Amino acid sequence: EKEESKGAVPGPGPVPEATSQDVTKELLNIDEGAFLRVNYMHPQLGKVTYEGALHEKFIGTCASQSYIQLSGCRRCGDGPGEEE
Repeated sequence: EKEESKGAVPGPGPVPEATSQDVTKELLNIDEGAFLRVNYMHPQLGKVTYEGALHEKFIGTCASQSYIQLSGCRRCGDGPGEEE
C-alpha cells in the first residue's frame, strides 16, 4: 500500500510558493519509506516531477543544504530520461 504525504501532491488550482520553513516542517513530518511525488524546477529542463519512496532525508541549516533521496524513483511526464 502506498502512503502519500500531505502537501506533497498539489490539489487543483494555484499552489502558493513554499518557504524554506514550510519545506523543513513538511520534511520532518514525512517518514522514510513514504511514497512521494516531488515537483522540482530544473535549471535546464524546467519543471520536472519525480516519484518514489523516501529512502533518506537530510535537513540542513538552510533549504539549499537539505536533500531527499528516493528509491524506486522515476521521472514522470513525457520525454527522454523518464526512468531514473
